[in-house]
Amino acid sequence: MVDFIKPPGWRSTTARFEIVGRRSNNQLRAGKVLGYRFGASYWAATVSTPNLDNDEKDAWRSFFDYLNEEGAVALLADPQRLYPKAYDSFAGMLSVTTDPFDDGLAKIFSIQDRRNLTIYELPTLFELKQGDYVEVRHGERRYLHRIADDVTGDAGGAVSIKVRPPLLASIVAGDIVSFKEPTGEFIVEQSSISGIENHLSASPISFSAISRAN
Repeated sequence: MVDFIKPPGWRSTTARFEIVGRRSNNQLRAGKVLGYRFGASYWAATVSTPNLDNDEKDAWRSFFDYLNEEGAVALLADPQRLYPKAYDSFAGMLSVTTDPFDDGLAKIFSIQDRRNLTIYELPTLFELKQGDYVEVRHGERRYLHRIADDVTGDAGGAVSIKVRPPLLASIVAGDIVSFKEPTGEFIVEQSSISGIENHLSASPISFSAISRAN
């Protein structure tokens, strides 16, 4: 079972998410290979916090220690894109099935290829913009994807989207997707952590992370 953990104070951070492609990359922690990527696209994230006092830094120290010592995986989201651009929240919205859509969850109806899929059980005429995110869930795994084009769903609560990076072959119709605070699995590069040891004054923390091996 994968042990996931979200970082503290994430909404106040600044993060940049980039899709990096066609580079071999071994992902290691404590000398253990977590997986390999050969020519696959993956996420690279750079994160910085605002100035933090020592109590706030203690929360981040605990987060980094847990990742390093327990082999946990960080669930990261883009703090500037916690909802699609067309929405401030989903409060009060209903899916086409008249169920509350507060949780932002829907399902994959069909997969045309690894970049194109159709999602259903959404609100009618659901709007998505280029650069919005969607989280795809398969079992306990969480995969982050970026939407490539502006699209509007139909009156039946379905929308067809193109995503990057490509879907894994394991993703199937019926898998859950989330448009609320969409996250992906990331491995924090421990050597990139900066600012955590400053106990004397308020200062920021920064670090880098890459998406977890498939």
